[in-house]
Amino acid sequence: MWTILKRIQKKISRPSYLNVSSLFDHLSEEENLNSMSQKINDEIEKIINELNEDKQNLSSIYQKEEKYIEDSWSRCKLDMIPGDLLLDKICKEYGVRFKKSTDGSRLASFMNKDDIDSEIKSLIKDIGTSR
Repeated sequence: MWTILKRIQKKISRPSYLNVSSLFDHLSEEENLNSMSQKINDEIEKIINELNEDKQNLSSIYQKEEKYIEDSWSRCKLDMIPGDLLLDKICKEYGVRFKKSTDGSRLASFMNKDDIDSEIKSLIKDIGTSR
């Protein structure tokens, strides 16, 4: 459930900004407050329409994402759930929190060389030798 909601959030939670360049296209000295206000209102209306479209399509988006997760879960569940969020969820069960920025290096310090995937080892080695 959480993975589906996270994917939906990515699809519909985009920032909404006024298209400033279109507001100032063909701007002339004769522009008055009313015409500028109308251009701004048109931009705001466009954003509202996009949000309403997302709202109307939410059920369809949810069904598509749910099907994608169901079809892909057995093959790539570890790719779908960010590790830091998974660790934080587990830590919450024990009354603590996991913060990647502070706890990530501490957690890594407990790992043995054999715990690190060979691809990661190779990448780190390549970075070290390229300096």
